Amino acid sequence: MKLLVFIYHFVLSSMLPVIVAALVFSGGLRVAVVGAWILGWCLSYIYLDKIILFFLGAREIIDQDNQELFQQLKSETYRNFEKIPKVYLYGGNGLKAFVLSSRSEWSVVLDRSLPERMSPEQVKALVNYLVRYKKTGISWRQTKSFGLASLFVGLNFSFWSKLLMLPQDSRAFKILSFFTLAISKPYVDAIMLPGKSSLILECHESLEPLINVSRELEPGLNFNQFLFSNLGDDVNVRDLMLRRLEGFPVIERAVVKRSF
Repeated sequence: MKLLVFIYHFVLSSMLPVIVAALVFSGGLRVAVVGAWILGWCLSYIYLDKIILFFLGAREIIDQDNQELFQQLKSETYRNFEKIPKVYLYGGNGLKAFVLSSRSEWSVVLDRSLPERMSPEQVKALVNYLVRYKKTGISWRQTKSFGLASLFVGLNFSFWSKLLMLPQDSRAFKILSFFTLAISKPYVDAIMLPGKSSLILECHESLEPLINVSRELEPGLNFNQFLFSNLGDDVNVRDLMLRRLEGFPVIERAVVKRSF
């Protein structure tokens, strides 16, 4: 499955650059340009989890920062024969949790306010849920899909703001970024396709308050909402990217298991 997703994403991302290289360059230079593209793309693909962490502005924490959380992680991963993940906190717009999986390691990313709001019982239940979520395999496909789409959108913003030196609050930047993102929607939708799933995973009933609050806040933006938000008066590119990534569904896949 992972190989098929890799090939799908690679072919989807490489068709246009390879065609342009074939038309613009010739001989050994064409081979060098295509080879550099393939190498750069593969390296970026391997580290798409790091790209998501960058756009989230996440900061890694260690067990001294939250001993209860790490103790539960060590216990739960040991029972499930998984590696202990790295843990990150970020400042977001809702009680979000991410499970990022890439290479041979995985990471848990939590909204900064989430650990502070959880009781020990909820910490245990959340860790159990996140470890089981990782074991389903969906987190790898989500990481690759969201990461690749975010990299593309981030490069689009960088092209207009850094290479062409357009201020991000200028009308020209808003219109041009909106236009390029609009015509790229089919491409972004195709990238996101492997990350879609109808997965529903049971969780302990103690997580119900967190799930309800998360659903009420609805911090994530779908692509159309993200697209038209670029035309707002106070465009903050980092905040838009963060809110787009907060559409990454993890807790949203949970259904409460009742005990009777």
